[in-house]
Amino acid sequence: MQDSDLGSADTKGSLAAKLAGLQFHEAYHAGQLGLLRRIAGKKGAIQ
Repeated sequence: MQDSDLGSADTKGSLAAKLAGLQFHEAYHAGQLGLLRRIAGKKGAIQ
């Protein structure tokens, strides 16, 4: 995969920066789901 595979020429950032941003985004949502589970009275993934 190359930088050009992930966006047009006017998109700034390297492949590594885009992958890091994607990982942060997914981790953020995982944390939101964990919080919602705790609010619902269910056990979290980490006990």
